Amino acid sequence: MNDQALTHLTRVLEKGFIWAINVGENFRISRGGWEQFAEDLGRTNVTHMYAGSETTVSGALKVKMRDKIRVNRVHASHRKRHQDFNRADIISAISNMWFNPRASGQWQRVLNPAAFAAEEEAKQASQKAAEPPTYAPKCERCFQEHDGQFGSGRYCSQLCSRSKALHCERCGYKHDGQYGSGRFCDR
Repeated sequence: MNDQALTHLTRVLEKGFIWAINVGENFRISRGGWEQFAEDLGRTNVTHMYAGSETTVSGALKVKMRDKIRVNRVHASHRKRHQDFNRADIISAISNMWFNPRASGQWQRVLNPAAFAAEEEAKQASQKAAEPPTYAPKCERCFQEHDGQFGSGRYCSQLCSRSKALHCERCGYKHDGQYGSGRFCDR
């Protein structure tokens, strides 16, 4: 393929019938040809594609192409094509794309439901393990359980945060001051 053929391909793509394309590795297309193609992608319905290798399409040009097809995927008219479950035979045959429609979670549920279910279970288990344990913190002053919303969560209220913590004069441990005169703990 050369620049002229790429221009013709662009005109065909602008008709809107093709939404996935693998242009392949084309070393005869100039940098200017690829840049024009990247600019023209916004006027097509291409939502999934692959073009060139790192030697022909790379860096900012590759990012520009990917950005254009991302924008194309956002439009409702394009979304219907790669999310239509009546096209499962077409979707499952697509390979070597920057954004492969069959890699989406939606299609994984259809094409490989057992693997998707196992993956979802593992994801939920890891999320549950990552959640902090549910317990009510205790105030360091009055030892009452509280919601942890006051200040840094160490005290239950402003009164407790400003009060001098009670320490046993004998062993040094914090205590609630309820034993005896309040100077000693019950240990």
